[in-house]
Amino acid sequence: GAKAILGMPLMVGDRAVGALMLMENENPDRFSEHDVELARVFGSHLAVAVENARLIEETQRRLKRETLLKEAIGVFTSTLEVKAVLSRLAEKLCQAVDATSAYICDYDRDTKSGKVLAEYYTEDSSAEERQSDMGASYDLPTEFPGTLAAMEAGRALVWQVGDPTLDEVERKHMERFGAKATLAIPVKVGGQLIAYAAIWESRWDRSFTGEEIELCQAIAQQAAIAIETGRLYERAQREIADRQRAQEALRESEERYRAVAETAFTGITL
Repeated sequence: GAKAILGMPLMVGDRAVGALMLMENENPDRFSEHDVELARVFGSHLAVAVENARLIEETQRRLKRETLLKEAIGVFTSTLEVKAVLSRLAEKLCQAVDATSAYICDYDRDTKSGKVLAEYYTEDSSAEERQSDMGASYDLPTEFPGTLAAMEAGRALVWQVGDPTLDEVERKHMERFGAKATLAIPVKVGGQLIAYAAIWESRWDRSFTGEEIELCQAIAQQAAIAIETGRLYERAQREIADRQRAQEALRESEERYRAVAETAFTGITL
């Protein structure tokens, strides 16, 4: 119903940061040259305010990113227990993008299966979402074929439940547990996929920005350190146990040899 519109870009230098629109629904000759000049002056102040707000928001995002990364790295100084580390990292993933739940799963290249190693839920997660998945194993080629292809290719994957390209098997899994959107992040070491992280959103059908994905990738990569550390520790423990068993077997052999020797020489006099 507008009879006249006065519009102009909000400029900072040679860059537009917004637009000012004034509408008149009665008089088509409402805006004079004086009005245009006033709007231009007012617009210049608006442009500064918009740019300042953008800079503040960008600084806050950068601070949040740096804080979360620092906390993610600091997890290792607070505990060396792998399960506790992974649980804390799952929490950081949720906080990074304000999602409702997060999971960290290992990946078995031989069986192409994934096992849930850690999970975290927020108070906003759905009742279905809060059903614990710890320790559950999934056959990825049949249950998450799209996710498997993206993880092996080393690229992050974003799904919305209504996406027409989403595999039907994965869609049913999302619907079953109330997920509206998911973000999957591959975790690689030396070019080999060893794990992946999944971030879920059950409140609304959202997307994830490039900045959010990069932040989740940086946090998820810390899981690689935890998982590899855990594997090295288990290997060292097995080697220690094998060495202890070998030493015990050697002691038993020496004791049997001494017993046989004592029996053989009993009663012999020189």
